[in-house]
Amino acid sequence: MKRAYFILLLMAFLAAQCHFAFAEDAAAPKPENTLGGMGYWKSYLDDGSNLITSPARWDENDWLKAGLVVGGTGLLYVFDERINNWAQANRNSTSDGVATFVKPLGNELVALSAIAGLYGIGELKEDARMRKAALLSFESLIYSSALTLGFKNALHRHRPSTGAAYDVWDGPSLSNPNDSFPSGHASTAFSVATIIAREYADVPYLPFTAYSLAALTALSRINDNDHWASDVFFSSASAYFIASAISRWHEDSAGHSRLLLLPLIGNGEAYLYAEYRF
Repeated sequence: MKRAYFILLLMAFLAAQCHFAFAEDAAAPKPENTLGGMGYWKSYLDDGSNLITSPARWDENDWLKAGLVVGGTGLLYVFDERINNWAQANRNSTSDGVATFVKPLGNELVALSAIAGLYGIGELKEDARMRKAALLSFESLIYSSALTLGFKNALHRHRPSTGAAYDVWDGPSLSNPNDSFPSGHASTAFSVATIIAREYADVPYLPFTAYSLAALTALSRINDNDHWASDVFFSSASAYFIASAISRWHEDSAGHSRLLLLPLIGNGEAYLYAEYRF
């Protein structure tokens, strides 16, 4: 009960911060609407294609970032067992308590519920930026989760909780239960937190709060002996860069959302109306 209460309070806090932050822009003129139902869904295909082909367009700075992620993951991999032993030796009631509270933030169902709630509030308040943040969070979560699932099924690393060494990998399989690399909770937390932080970079403390909660969620996986440090680092970094790219590709010079979903109900049937503003 306490954990559920904490999550509800957190969702309410983030939603309130987002709404109040956009209140100053409510009177700004809206760009002309261009309807294109298929355009919205096509944007997912475009973004997916851009993510896959992005290395072909990277500059020196992008390759440096990729190198740091790969290098950081490799360095942590070498020290995974020592980091895990230290974390378990210093694990206490405080670290367990923090982990218990933040762990749900990395659960995909909880993240989807929070995104849906954020979008619903945005609709009720006619808050375009809140709707955009919710939709981009959803897209970021989809692509980050796809990457995570792909690596899990391709590698099947043993979790530290199994008692296996850090370097035990079973290779490709669709049914192997060993799926330590990468961390799904860390990926989920950072895929949403990064969007919120970027879309509301002008709101005091909100980016810091979002990233802090995501970092604690990632660290909780090490504390709980469910993941190695390299699992968590790679997931957090990859989700951050995927979310950052998606947010950047959907930047609107007028500060308004180009994405819109509307549920339509009538005559006993329900429809989903999609609009993409070019």
